[in-house]
Amino acid sequence: MKKSTEISQRAQDKLSKPGADHSTIAKKQDSISNRITSENNPMKKVRLKNIMQNQKSNKMESSVAYQNGEITGNKVENSSENALTCFTIMPFGSKGEYQGGEKESNFIYQHIISPAIQEASKRLLKHVISIREVDRCLPGSITKNVIKTLASSDFVIADITGRNPNVFLELGIRYAISPTNTILLRQENDEIPFDISNFKVISYHKFEPKEAIINIAEYIINSYTRPNVDSPVFDSINNLEVFGDGIKPLNSISTRTNIEMSWEEIMQRLNRLNFYEEHYKSGSFIPDAIIGISNGGMIMAEIISRKYFQTVPLICLWADRWSSAGLKDRSSHYFTNEYSRSSIEPLKVLSKHKENITLLLIDDNVSSGTTCKYAVRFLREELGEHTQIVFHPIVCKLQDYLSAVEEVLPPAFSSNLFRLDREKFLDTILTDKSRFPYDKDIRG
Repeated sequence: MKKSTEISQRAQDKLSKPGADHSTIAKKQDSISNRITSENNPMKKVRLKNIMQNQKSNKMESSVAYQNGEITGNKVENSSENALTCFTIMPFGSKGEYQGGEKESNFIYQHIISPAIQEASKRLLKHVISIREVDRCLPGSITKNVIKTLASSDFVIADITGRNPNVFLELGIRYAISPTNTILLRQENDEIPFDISNFKVISYHKFEPKEAIINIAEYIINSYTRPNVDSPVFDSINNLEVFGDGIKPLNSISTRTNIEMSWEEIMQRLNRLNFYEEHYKSGSFIPDAIIGISNGGMIMAEIISRKYFQTVPLICLWADRWSSAGLKDRSSHYFTNEYSRSSIEPLKVLSKHKENITLLLIDDNVSSGTTCKYAVRFLREELGEHTQIVFHPIVCKLQDYLSAVEEVLPPAFSSNLFRLDREKFLDTILTDKSRFPYDKDIRG
């Protein structure tokens, strides 16, 4: 700033000299003034700071990683050659899409989207470069740069809040050239257009970003480790292929529409559980209750109860995943609510007269294992540490996730009472489907 003031003062001195070319000097002074104004423009400073922060995050190397539900000491692969790219398309906020305008747009990117990408990078052990068009200083047509980046990016995050037409144009281009790895966001209570209402949309609250960060990171990880078709174009046209310079190859990704699990397949999976009936009838395994975790787990528990345990009580635990406490603190219990406590009240009475309570805990899907761990912890805190629990998920997309709950799976119960081969049991749970027939994603 001092140097700029000295330059301006020298220009004033020249103007005071006889014979000075006032028009030329005035132009130079205007140029200097504009430069000074630009250097002190707070919006430019904010943008420059954003660019520097993004560049810094792109070089991020973490000493932690996520494996089997636990944090490990592995390092993120920090090679630009093998780096993944995540392109964010979102409103700038200047057209009223966000209540807070451009500041809110920047906040959402910097405090929700960017941290989610970094979290996914840690857990994937891969360097993921975060890109937003407004932060780039590239020559040439903006439209060409955007289209090329939409084609070449490993992931695209689209915030459809406010229905910005540019965002939907770019989203349509992405859908036309890539079958997978397109992640939709919207602020809570923002309406989802009918044409994409069947696809997963992550809702977020701008003042409670923690849940959104986790959900976005998990979606990125799931998309990378087990990709499924999320483009309505590729979902509608079987075996569609797109070729061109800069377009990511499809590799082994199936572009067929067979991604939903049928009721027939679900019943086939449940019919494989006849080993329970054998031990129930012989008296070697008679649980005190069958417990289904809402919502999908209760559906499966009802069917299992009817098929194999006709005289065993059926109880539902309500997993309250969306309370304000749960959104702010991920370590909070899903099940420490009055409804779940009232559901197990008869078991609490029974525990006063019976030393060891035995429970069969059912859920439709296991991904990170968090829900199972919370349920087991809740039940043992309420009924006693010696409560015996068998946890049976119906499906799982990644075998690694099963290791997080392995100690309560059927093969581990009572010195393998059911005589199950561990590997064969795990194989019966795995699936490549991405959706249940009752409008619920199979997460993994």
